[in-house]
Amino acid sequence: MKLPFNGDPLDYWVFIKAFGSTVGQSTVGDADKLNILLEYCTGEAEKVVRPCAIMDLTKGYKTARKLLKKRFGDDYVISDAC
Repeated sequence: MKLPFNGDPLDYWVFIKAFGSTVGQSTVGDADKLNILLEYCTGEAEKVVRPCAIMDLTKGYKTARKLLKKRFGDDYVISDAC
């Protein structure tokens, strides 16, 4: 992966595609995927996903991905950031 994700909507799709191809598709469990996702998120993105660490780890990983998409990957959010 290239850089951590700080919550800039303009970088969301680049980050999530890189994460998905390197980590998301790997055979590691959701607990490890969540931990790796937490390592790569900084700033506003970290604030969004950090609470997911206290959930059941499988649910936490899936919730973190959904929250990132809703907060930073929504088409309206991205177009507004432009």
